[in-house]
Amino acid sequence: MRKISLMFLCFILMGTFNLKSQEKTAGYTIYGDVTAIPDAEMVYLTASNLSDSAKVKDGKFAFKGFIGTPERAALRLKHRGQGRITTIIHEDNLKLFLSNGKVFVKSADKFNTSTINAGKLHDEYITYYAGLFKIYNAMQPVNTRYYAYARENNTKLMQETKVKLDSLRAIEFAYATDFIRKKPKSPIALYAVQELAKPIANPPDFPSAFLLLDTSLQQTPLGRSLQKMIDVKNSYVKGHLIPDFAQPDLSGKLVKVGDFRGKYLFIDFWASWCGPCRLENPNLKRSFEKYKNDGFVVLAVSIDESKEKWINAINQDGTDNFIHVGDMKGRANSAAQLLKVSSIPQNFLIDPSGKILGKNLHGLDLDNALEKIFNNLR
Repeated sequence: MRKISLMFLCFILMGTFNLKSQEKTAGYTIYGDVTAIPDAEMVYLTASNLSDSAKVKDGKFAFKGFIGTPERAALRLKHRGQGRITTIIHEDNLKLFLSNGKVFVKSADKFNTSTINAGKLHDEYITYYAGLFKIYNAMQPVNTRYYAYARENNTKLMQETKVKLDSLRAIEFAYATDFIRKKPKSPIALYAVQELAKPIANPPDFPSAFLLLDTSLQQTPLGRSLQKMIDVKNSYVKGHLIPDFAQPDLSGKLVKVGDFRGKYLFIDFWASWCGPCRLENPNLKRSFEKYKNDGFVVLAVSIDESKEKWINAINQDGTDNFIHVGDMKGRANSAAQLLKVSSIPQNFLIDPSGKILGKNLHGLDLDNALEKIFNNLR
């Protein structure tokens, strides 16, 4: 009798353990209602390592799965007869912060205005980004004016606008770091740091924001990716000798960095498809025209794959006076890999001895750096 009781107790304990294990490994379920959009046909779910689709039946759709780390995800709607989705249509794109548990989506006549009930993290995500986009909305017209003045070569108004932009970027940085300090373990804080890690439009000191994160977040896949960006940011910095590399020019002739010793060299990594890169071209052209007779050279390294698009962009932007090179290997460009350039635009200002004087100098920052250099030489 005692053996039977012990066995019974074991079964109870095993059952309890299995229930707890199931609770720990229980995934997410997304229940969607799009009856307000009668031609809804398919819904696609994507995240960094997640891709799934669900057919809409009687106005409903559902997803089931498991996500190891809560993260930003997107739902995209496909209409009946629409064909393959190749671009994101804003009104058919819905953002959510996905974690394991039940998610309910109730659509209005436009998918992007759907009501989402996805738990505390999603609500936190929406609240944080609502505040962030207020800052972005204030920044956008100022940024537009800045580049309009650049095209007009109006450096006085550029300088005045830059003061306003810098002020807004400081507000953005303060907003993000305030949130991270208050909630260093929140997965939303990880994305707050990621927003600060963009090459041009955001403050350059995102590593200090990264250090505010709890170590558990720093060790996530996104956290490790951000750490890698910091490592890259700290490589090939001011005072380092630029490694020599060679790239073919438009005619196929190899051009070496070492060929420009004795000159001030600006190495600009760009591509025809990179909007921010091409917005910078008026600034770069102005700096080049101003200092070309003083030994200033622009070496533009393209990470394009299409030579035709590369040449068309050069002609459209009027940058024929730059020295253009590129091996047409896209992101696998050998020079970009050597210098650990993982995003563009990126650039390096090199002195006559081959040492780096500055990195990621955009807009008036390059003008100001060159003015100091050449005023001291004159």
